[in-house]
Amino acid sequence: MQDRQDQLDLRAVRLATVGTAIAFVVVAIAGWFVNRGIAIAFFIGAVICCIVASKSLALTDLRFRLPFIREARRQRTHWDVFRLTVYASVTVALLASVILGGAFYIVELQGRLEIAQHGRHLSGTQRGAIVSALSASNAGQLIYVMSLNDCDECESFAQEIRDAIDLAPNWKAGGQQDPSRRSGSGLKVMSTEPQHPPKLTATVANALAAAGIFDGWQKVSDGAYETGIYVYRAR
Repeated sequence: MQDRQDQLDLRAVRLATVGTAIAFVVVAIAGWFVNRGIAIAFFIGAVICCIVASKSLALTDLRFRLPFIREARRQRTHWDVFRLTVYASVTVALLASVILGGAFYIVELQGRLEIAQHGRHLSGTQRGAIVSALSASNAGQLIYVMSLNDCDECESFAQEIRDAIDLAPNWKAGGQQDPSRRSGSGLKVMSTEPQHPPKLTATVANALAAAGIFDGWQKVSDGAYETGIYVYRAR
């Protein structure tokens, strides 16, 4: 009878531990949109729970022997192991969240301060990558490089991109600040079909990606200029 009860307790411990692991994964997925450190931390907690769930029988048989006592005694019961696992997982997750989250925040803050002081600029390597990628295409086109309204840094960076495009044979760049937009972040390429952009639009996106400044697509309505670049505030 006791063996049967032990088996039921063990099964309950495993199910509860797996449920805790699933909860950690859910929190990790949600945390990814807030801070990567939080997501990584809770993934670590989920891994710990999974390991304990698979090794729960071995853990409940842990014994210890004091130097002056010959007989071995059971160290922890099934439920003690479960509670220890939960406490350890939460502690590890919180510590990792604080450490990793703080590290990510400091790095992000340093980047923001650097941009606030000096703004974004194309390096010689980035400019060369854009020119090289566009020059590899035989066709050329007028590219509109628009920038966010009331953002002088955005317009300054947009002008550097225009200048780089102008260096490529058969390619020209125009554009200005857009008074209709006042928010957003990153550098986007405009397309009516981001999933299947036209060849020229894809060429522009690939050129920006080669320079390491492509932040994704911005869908525009039919009738808008298909090939264009939009410079928002720095991410």
